[in-house]
Amino acid sequence: MRINLPMDLLRTLVAIVDTGSMVKASEHIYLTQSAISLQMKRLSDIIGQPILVRQQGALHLTPVGERLVASAREILALNDSLIGDIGNRVDSPVRIGMVQDFADAILSGVLSRFKRSYPDVRLEIRVSHSEELKDLFASGLLDIALYLGDPDTLEATSKAQMAWFGDADLLLEPVLPIAIMTKPCRFREAAIQELTRMERPFSITVETPSISVLRAAVESGLAVTYRTFLGNRSEPLVIGGETAPEIAYIVSVQPSADATALALSELITAAVRKI
Repeated sequence: MRINLPMDLLRTLVAIVDTGSMVKASEHIYLTQSAISLQMKRLSDIIGQPILVRQQGALHLTPVGERLVASAREILALNDSLIGDIGNRVDSPVRIGMVQDFADAILSGVLSRFKRSYPDVRLEIRVSHSEELKDLFASGLLDIALYLGDPDTLEATSKAQMAWFGDADLLLEPVLPIAIMTKPCRFREAAIQELTRMERPFSITVETPSISVLRAAVESGLAVTYRTFLGNRSEPLVIGGETAPEIAYIVSVQPSADATALALSELITAAVRKI
């Protein structure tokens, strides 16, 4: 019986070797470390021999693994060359990355409009924090990235002022309950800096990686938060007398982006400038 080596397993193996670890490989192939471990176990089971061994905390190829990687590179190169030759029939996806703040507005609005105009275009969407999105974009793993930055950056597509949001009655509390995102988060850092500057006692009541959980906590009256108007339904609160800092909304597009990706980036840019 013939045995087929799955292409995705070979690509993962090469990614591990090229990046030096499963952790770094996961950043390039959009898989968790546990998923990569399961893939390598499956590949070893297919081969019937160990492919990777851990020595002194580092992964090393076995002799069989070295032969497999060499062949995998040839197989993948042939596959990618074939895909390139018939590229007019096999379309590459448009890869988009965005911070959670934009997910609701962009996913339900701009992207749905784009799909109506380009129904055959496949989209790959990554929602993460700004630092990871910038790294992925710099590595060429995203065609379009929508993230947050410093207000004085030349890359700013638009700017927005930060403000406090939540139940005004919470301002009467001797210790202000706040809701913030887990690190890394620009709004988290700004909130703590502002309260520290004002010498306002506070406690972190809600700390979450989810923007939906944060907004639910604020809307239910559990805590106040420091964000922009994007996605906040209530009127801003006045805490302290100084003008709140700004933050930049940035839309980055790869110079090599095709016409389809450029069309989508123009829709996203127009939507961001209206916020």
